[in-house]
Amino acid sequence: MQAPPEDANPLNRAYEGWYARTPVVCRALCLGLVACYAFSWILDLQRALETVPFRVVRRFEVWRLLLAPCVGNSLLSTAVACMSLGDGVGPRLEQSWGSVRLALATATAVALINGAFCALCYLATLATGSMDGAFAATSGSWPVLMCLITIECLSSPDGTRQLPCFPVAVPRDRYPLALLLLLLLFGADKVALSLGVAYGYAYAKGYLELLKPRPALVHRCETSSALSCLTGDAAFVSAHGSLGAAGFTVSGGDWAPGDPENPSTTRRGFESMLDSLRAALPQEAPPPPGGPGRVLGGARVAAPATASAAAPLLEGSRFETSAAAPAAAPLTPAQTPPHAPQRTAAANREAILAAAERRANAS
Repeated sequence: MQAPPEDANPLNRAYEGWYARTPVVCRALCLGLVACYAFSWILDLQRALETVPFRVVRRFEVWRLLLAPCVGNSLLSTAVACMSLGDGVGPRLEQSWGSVRLALATATAVALINGAFCALCYLATLATGSMDGAFAATSGSWPVLMCLITIECLSSPDGTRQLPCFPVAVPRDRYPLALLLLLLLFGADKVALSLGVAYGYAYAKGYLELLKPRPALVHRCETSSALSCLTGDAAFVSAHGSLGAAGFTVSGGDWAPGDPENPSTTRRGFESMLDSLRAALPQEAPPPPGGPGRVLGGARVAAPATASAAAPLLEGSRFETSAAAPAAAPLTPAQTPPHAPQRTAAANREAILAAAERRANAS
């Protein structure tokens, strides 16, 4: 039986490599965000899925609490979310927790962050007497993404993290706050992102133990036939096969970061995908060694043509020349005379004495 032919498309090969390396839940989240963004160009469902406190409380549209991250994402936010969930933060959490626990924890975080947003908006409505708070809206993946980044930062042993686009190293326990401040300066949603960071800190510090998935629930989900499409994937990480705290260290598999205090040479996720693309694209051929020569005091000249190639040009020329210009002689380095061997001090004294004796004899 012959092996299937290798795909000649570099984009397809890079995608297949990333698909095989990325854990199943992180892969599903990335592909789902990309699909939702692409579908928004056909039909915009933001008004039907975004979290609006009045519609959640008064109209009982509770699906908004879970589906709000699927809408309201720009191209930049979708790319950043895919890079984080498919390359660094998401795979490390999934390797440490397992696929089912990450899926349950992410769904719980989305519902509780949006629920807390509704509660704060209604408290503001009661405090001010205005209904503006009840009709406030939030959407997008940034709140839950900030939550996962906060949990991963507090669980990782890395000493510092560098802010994006700024050469500033921040201690890992303060990195989520610095990133939140940076996003707020660019006009991000203050309430929703702050709730995501607060939920991440409370979850990582152990204040939300009641909300963490129980081992019995995780086991039932892994053995359920309804989730066979998830558990039967080759990149599925079971609770028994998860790495625990080792998933955040250098020895924790393929998802350890290249941190100065935690060095690792592993290329992961989208980094490996980009490396595959660079290797597949045609490279510019290096210039040949040597090249055309130069005449002293003149411009660059081409290589002399052969007699057979120059004959038709001479026959068809309108102007007659008496003689062809002589070709420039090749430049050869001037020969330098060999250096005389240096004499020692004793030889110099002997030469001086011999010269003095000759002068004395001559006089």
